[in-house]
Amino acid sequence: MEIEGSKDALLNNSVKVAVDTAKKTLEALKSHLNSLGTVGDSTNKVVGEVTSQQSGAVADT
Repeated sequence: MEIEGSKDALLNNSVKVAVDTAKKTLEALKSHLNSLGTVGDSTNKVVGEVTSQQSGAVADT
């Protein structure tokens, strides 16, 4: 015979673990997005613009 309270506690613990994992994943994604936001800004100048989409095109300098 299974006790209902222990089943609820196990389910609650599983949900807490899933939420904690999701929070860590979202924090990592947020960090990556923040770092992408600095690409090409005033402190990280764009290296150069490509004048052509052709293979082997060289950036203007």
